[in-house]
Parts: sequence; C-alpha cells; structure tokens
Amino acid sequence: MHDILDKKNITSANYIISDYLGIKKNEDLDLDNVISADLHFLGKHKLIPIWFDLIKKYGEVKKLTRQTYYMLSSYLTYMRNQQETKLQEIQNIGKQFDQNNLPYAIRKGHALSSLYKDKIHRNYNDIDLLINNSQLEKYLDILYSQGYIEGIYDYSKQEIIKYSRFDLIKYQLSPDHHPHLIKLIDDIPVAIDLAYTSCWHTHPEAKTFHINNSDTEIIDGVRCLSGKSLYYDTMFHLYRESRFLSSLEGRSPFLLSYIDLMLLKNSYPGLIQPKFKENEALEKDISVILSDDIDNILNYKVKLADIKNNTFFNLFLYTAKSSKKEAKKMIEDVRKENLKNRK
Repeated sequence: MHDILDKKNITSANYIISDYLGIKKNEDLDLDNVISADLHFLGKHKLIPIWFDLIKKYGEVKKLTRQTYYMLSSYLTYMRNQQETKLQEIQNIGKQFDQNNLPYAIRKGHALSSLYKDKIHRNYNDIDLLINNSQLEKYLDILYSQGYIEGIYDYSKQEIIKYSRFDLIKYQLSPDHHPHLIKLIDDIPVAIDLAYTSCWHTHPEAKTFHINNSDTEIIDGVRCLSGKSLYYDTMFHLYRESRFLSSLEGRSPFLLSYIDLMLLKNSYPGLIQPKFKENEALEKDISVILSDDIDNILNYKVKLADIKNNTFFNLFLYTAKSSKKEAKKMIEDVRKENLKNRK
C-alpha cells in the first residue's frame, strides 16, 4: 500500500501530462483531485504553469480561493519577467560570443520553450550553454567582463555565495561542466551553466556530442540546439538525473523533463530513433508514467547506472514525495542496500 499523498501526487501528474499531450484516456478522472493538487509537489516538478492553465481551460478557476488565484497569477507574472530578463541577457552575451567567433548553443530551457503551448510552460532556472572547452578562457573573459562570478544564489539569504573549495573539487572530478557563473540583474539571479558535451565525460560518445557537431537554429535572436542534437542533449540529461545516484541524492528528476522528451519526439516524427540504451530506458519510463495503473507507476524500479552492482530504485515513488525527509530516507536506504550488496 502506498501513501495517500504519494498516490494523489502521481495521479495529478499523470493527468496533467496526459492532458497536455492530448492523450484523452483519463477524461473520467475527477478533476477536483487535480485542482486540489499539492502546490509544493507541482512546484518541485515545474508543473505549476501547465496545471494553472489546465484549470482555466476547463473553466474551474472558480474552485480556487481568491488568495490562491492572485498568488498564482503574481507568481506567473514574476516568472515571465524573469525569463524575459534571462533572454535579453543571453541575446547580449550571444552577440559577444559571435563577435569573438566563439561557438555556443543554448540547451534545455529556452531551446525547448518553443515546443510548448506557452513559453512560460517550459520555465527554467539557469541559462544552459554548450560551448567549446578548448576556448574556455575566452568565454570566461567575456562573462567576467559582464560581472559574472563563480557561485550560487542563496535564496534564503538573498545573496550570491561563492563556491567552497570542496565544491570546486567536485567539478574537477566531473569535468564536463564549468562551475556555475552568476550575477544579479534588477535583483533577479541569472546563472550560466557552461557544458562541454551533451552527455558526460565518461560516456564513450562524449566527443560526438560536441558543439562543433551540433545542429542549431536561431530562436528569438539566440542560437539554440535543434533537431537530433536537442533531443540527444535532453535525453542524456534526463537519463543522468534519473539513473545516477549522485544526481538523485540532490533532487528527483523534474517530471517536466519527460514532457520535454515527448514533445521533441512528437515534433520530429520518424526522424529521431536513437539506439542508445539510455533512450530505451527513458522510453520505458515514459510508457510507465503515462499508464493508468498508479500503483504500477509507484512500484516501478530502475537500475542505477553509476553503481557497479545491481542496485534498483523506486524512481517515480521518489518523484512523488512532497516530504524532503521521506525522499532523503529513500536515498539513505538505497545507499545502505548498495553497501550490503558490496560485502
């Protein structure tokens, strides 16, 4: 038996995703359960904009309290302003990269937003860029000149925190990314993530997914990954977040990322048929998350890829957790199981 809140969360997500993709198999579900969905859970998976528009589409806004409606409207207005600020910033930086003959492409966020019914539906935190790491210093010179520093934004303290020595060592151990760079623009934290490959440095095809081999297109004045390159980048990113314990212990993968992958596949029918084992694993995830059997979704286990022995993990049960304490316990339990299997 699963926790009632876990079941409600996954039921709501299943409805929201299926509705957004035009899959009508769950029309008979009580929409009241979706309207009363846990906002913490929806926010955790970046589903609030889609959920709010779903409620408006079905004429059910009246079922929200006035305070909730105003809160959500204000939140979405703030998010639009944030994304417009980030877009203007990358337009400026992209021009400087072009002037200095530095190849780049946006990955994730803005590159995917045009696939959605409203760009705010694909909300994002960072500006994720694919760059040529052999010219890293030139990119950094431009970003430093624009006021960026290595660090993260602490929302509780409302200030930029520089990386600790330990954090910098972790980046050195996983050399497919540069540490995040950040600055404040009108009190909005703008973070830039520089990646050197669309997968990860230990992947046998890492060099294949380099900026010099990538398909790109211009969207809103900035160069973005497109077609197969965007699909591979999105696919590898989600695989890493859903199969690497080192990623899962930070947070669960966003359910919005599964919508990314499904929309990409729908946008290029027949064109994108990757044979990678990572894609096959995610295809199975998608078939499960879209199924009618909520218990089956919550029971679904995946094999972790960054652990040598056969360690499995309840992926969607983990994504369903609203409680950080319960989610943390799941990670602790799988670590204990891994240690036990190694003995």
